[in-house]
Amino acid sequence: MAHSIDNLYRLLLLDLLSLNYKLLTHTNSNQMPDQSEHEQQIDLTKTLLSVFNNWNIDPRDQIALLGLPEDTKPRMLNRFRAGMDIPNNPQFLQRAHYILSISNAVDSLFPHNATAANYWVTTHSESFAKKSPLDIMLIHGVEGMEYILNLLNGEDEWGEKNP
Repeated sequence: MAHSIDNLYRLLLLDLLSLNYKLLTHTNSNQMPDQSEHEQQIDLTKTLLSVFNNWNIDPRDQIALLGLPEDTKPRMLNRFRAGMDIPNNPQFLQRAHYILSISNAVDSLFPHNATAANYWVTTHSESFAKKSPLDIMLIHGVEGMEYILNLLNGEDEWGEKNP
Protein backbone atom coordinates (compact mmCIF):
# COMPACT_ATOMS: atom_id res chain seq x y z
CA MET A 1 0.00 0.00 0.00
CA ALA A 2 2.81 2.44 0.87
CA HIS A 3 4.37 1.84 -2.54
CA SER A 4 1.17 2.80 -4.37
CA ILE A 5 0.81 5.91 -2.19
CA ASP A 6 4.39 6.88 -3.06
CA ASN A 7 3.60 6.45 -6.77
CA LEU A 8 0.40 8.48 -6.47
CA TYR A 9 2.24 11.19 -4.53
CA ARG A 10 5.00 11.24 -7.17
CA LEU A 11 2.47 11.54 -10.02
CA LEU A 12 0.59 14.33 -8.27
CA LEU A 13 3.82 16.22 -7.66
CA LEU A 14 4.87 15.76 -11.28
CA ASP A 15 1.53 17.28 -12.33
CA LEU A 16 2.02 20.20 -9.95
CA LEU A 17 5.58 20.67 -11.11
CA SER A 18 4.45 20.59 -14.72
CA LEU A 19 1.99 23.38 -13.92
CA ASN A 20 4.74 25.36 -12.15
CA TYR A 21 7.02 24.79 -15.15
CA LYS A 22 4.33 26.15 -17.47
CA LEU A 23 3.87 29.18 -15.23
CA LEU A 24 7.62 29.83 -15.06
CA THR A 25 8.08 29.53 -18.79
CA HIS A 26 4.75 31.28 -19.53
CA THR A 27 3.76 28.35 -21.71
CA ASN A 28 0.15 27.72 -22.55
CA SER A 29 -0.82 24.17 -21.60
CA ASN A 30 -2.14 23.68 -25.13
CA GLN A 31 1.32 24.41 -26.48
CA MET A 32 3.04 21.80 -24.30
CA PRO A 33 3.70 18.62 -26.27
CA ASP A 34 3.00 15.32 -24.56
CA GLN A 35 6.18 14.34 -22.81
CA SER A 36 7.34 11.12 -21.31
CA GLU A 37 7.97 11.08 -17.58
CA HIS A 38 11.70 11.00 -18.35
CA GLU A 39 11.45 14.12 -20.53
CA GLN A 40 9.40 15.85 -17.82
CA GLN A 41 12.10 14.97 -15.28
CA ILE A 42 14.82 16.43 -17.52
CA ASP A 43 12.81 19.62 -18.11
CA LEU A 44 12.10 19.91 -14.40
CA THR A 45 15.78 19.53 -13.56
CA LYS A 46 16.82 22.12 -16.13
CA THR A 47 14.16 24.52 -14.86
CA LEU A 48 15.32 24.12 -11.26
CA LEU A 49 18.94 24.70 -12.24
CA SER A 50 17.87 27.77 -14.22
CA VAL A 51 16.08 29.13 -11.14
CA PHE A 52 19.23 28.54 -9.08
CA ASN A 53 21.34 30.34 -11.69
CA ASN A 54 18.92 33.28 -11.70
CA TRP A 55 19.16 33.40 -7.93
CA ASN A 56 22.99 33.23 -8.24
CA ILE A 57 23.23 30.33 -5.80
CA ASP A 58 26.52 28.56 -5.16
CA PRO A 59 26.65 25.01 -6.61
CA ARG A 60 27.15 23.47 -3.14
CA ASP A 61 23.97 25.22 -1.96
CA GLN A 62 22.13 24.00 -5.07
CA ILE A 63 23.09 20.45 -4.16
CA ALA A 64 21.83 20.96 -0.61
CA LEU A 65 18.53 22.51 -1.77
CA LEU A 66 17.94 19.56 -4.09
CA GLY A 67 18.52 17.18 -1.18
CA LEU A 68 21.34 15.38 -2.96
CA PRO A 69 23.92 13.52 -0.87
CA GLU A 70 26.51 15.79 0.77
CA ASP A 71 29.34 14.10 -1.15
CA THR A 72 27.78 15.05 -4.52
CA LYS A 73 30.32 16.96 -6.57
CA PRO A 74 29.29 20.31 -8.09
CA ARG A 75 30.22 18.97 -11.55
CA MET A 76 27.17 16.68 -11.29
CA LEU A 77 25.00 19.77 -11.83
CA ASN A 78 26.49 20.09 -15.33
CA ARG A 79 25.61 16.46 -16.00
CA PHE A 80 22.05 17.14 -14.88
CA ARG A 81 21.90 20.14 -17.24
CA ALA A 82 23.04 17.84 -20.04
CA GLY A 83 20.14 15.45 -19.41
CA MET A 84 21.46 12.97 -16.88
CA ASP A 85 18.70 11.63 -14.63
CA ILE A 86 18.41 13.27 -11.24
CA PRO A 87 17.03 11.10 -8.43
CA ASN A 88 13.31 10.67 -9.01
CA ASN A 89 11.89 10.24 -5.54
CA PRO A 90 9.16 11.91 -3.48
CA GLN A 91 11.68 13.92 -1.42
CA PHE A 92 13.27 15.43 -4.54
CA LEU A 93 9.86 16.19 -6.04
CA GLN A 94 8.71 17.84 -2.82
CA ARG A 95 11.81 20.06 -2.78
CA ALA A 96 11.33 20.85 -6.47
CA HIS A 97 7.72 21.82 -5.80
CA TYR A 98 8.73 24.23 -3.04
CA ILE A 99 11.58 25.76 -5.04
CA LEU A 100 9.42 26.37 -8.11
CA SER A 101 6.54 27.65 -5.98
CA ILE A 102 8.89 30.05 -4.17
CA SER A 103 10.22 31.24 -7.53
CA ASN A 104 6.68 31.87 -8.79
CA ALA A 105 5.72 33.70 -5.59
CA VAL A 106 8.82 35.90 -5.64
CA ASP A 107 8.24 36.70 -9.32
CA SER A 108 4.71 37.75 -8.37
CA LEU A 109 6.08 40.11 -5.72
CA PHE A 110 8.34 41.79 -8.27
CA PRO A 111 6.47 41.43 -11.58
CA HIS A 112 8.32 44.29 -13.28
CA ASN A 113 11.76 43.77 -11.76
CA ALA A 114 13.29 40.34 -12.35
CA THR A 115 16.57 41.50 -10.83
CA ALA A 116 14.91 42.35 -7.51
CA ALA A 117 13.04 39.04 -7.59
CA ASN A 118 16.27 37.14 -8.12
CA TYR A 119 18.11 38.98 -5.34
CA TRP A 120 15.30 38.59 -2.81
CA VAL A 121 16.21 34.97 -2.07
CA THR A 122 19.81 35.81 -1.17
CA THR A 123 19.26 39.15 0.57
CA HIS A 124 19.64 39.21 4.35
CA SER A 125 16.68 40.64 6.21
CA GLU A 126 15.69 41.71 9.70
CA SER A 127 12.54 39.64 9.13
CA PHE A 128 14.71 36.52 9.14
CA ALA A 129 17.02 37.47 12.02
CA LYS A 130 19.58 38.94 9.59
CA LYS A 131 19.52 35.78 7.48
CA SER A 132 18.40 35.43 3.89
CA PRO A 133 15.51 33.25 2.74
CA LEU A 134 18.20 31.03 1.20
CA ASP A 135 19.85 30.67 4.63
CA ILE A 136 16.50 29.62 6.12
CA MET A 137 16.02 27.01 3.39
CA LEU A 138 19.56 25.66 3.79
CA ILE A 139 19.42 25.52 7.59
CA HIS A 140 15.93 24.03 7.89
CA GLY A 141 15.61 22.06 4.63
CA VAL A 142 12.09 21.25 3.48
CA GLU A 143 10.56 22.87 6.57
CA GLY A 144 12.47 26.08 5.78
CA MET A 145 11.22 26.00 2.19
CA GLU A 146 7.66 25.53 3.40
CA TYR A 147 8.09 28.41 5.88
CA ILE A 148 9.38 30.78 3.17
CA LEU A 149 6.61 29.76 0.78
CA ASN A 150 3.95 30.26 3.45
CA LEU A 151 5.28 33.75 4.18
CA LEU A 152 5.30 34.62 0.49
CA ASN A 153 1.72 33.39 0.19
CA GLY A 154 0.62 35.55 3.14
CA GLU A 155 0.23 32.60 5.47
CA ASP A 156 1.72 32.03 8.89
CA GLU A 157 4.18 29.22 9.43
CA TRP A 158 1.32 26.70 9.87
CA GLY A 159 -0.26 27.52 6.54
CA GLU A 160 -3.11 29.63 7.96
CA LYS A 161 -3.96 32.76 5.97
CA ASN A 162 -3.09 35.96 7.80
CA PRO A 163 -5.87 38.57 7.92
